[in-house]
Amino acid sequence: MIFDGHRFATPAAHYPHSLLCHTYSKQLLAPGQRLGWLAMAPSMPDKNTMRLALMTCAISSAIGAPDSIMQYALPEIHALSIDIGRLQRRRDRMVEALREMGYELHVPEATFYLLPRSPVPDSRTFATRLAQRDVFVLPGRAVEMPAHFRISLTATDDMIDRALPVFAEIREEMLIAGS
Repeated sequence: MIFDGHRFATPAAHYPHSLLCHTYSKQLLAPGQRLGWLAMAPSMPDKNTMRLALMTCAISSAIGAPDSIMQYALPEIHALSIDIGRLQRRRDRMVEALREMGYELHVPEATFYLLPRSPVPDSRTFATRLAQRDVFVLPGRAVEMPAHFRISLTATDDMIDRALPVFAEIREEMLIAGS
């Protein structure tokens, strides 16, 4: 999932100790679905030992095991993909609108999340205030960035239309209350 016409460059072409992980949950924006693959660089030293270790971990842990529905769906989902252009348009719209409101954030090149800086140091308090208005974000603390919050670009356009004014209002309310 890469924006702006960029192409994926595999690190395995340059680093012999590379492992590549692909999950259909990311490809299809279906978090929690456990199905994908792991590939090793062809030049990886002692790759048979690594393969055995990875298989042992996968078999001994049910955390990464796909459910039967995903296993049966594989032939159909393998060819599916999401509309990258639509996600990129949402990204661009959200970045522009949030920046106009005064939020600080970078333009991600390859993800379906935005990670703006919270207008107050405690992003959990900020996320709670947004949630009270039915706008749901992940406090940055959950991703080891406590001064930020995470927005998913998988929201519908209608959800974005409803959320943008709330982002502006809550930001202003919290800045006024904090000053």
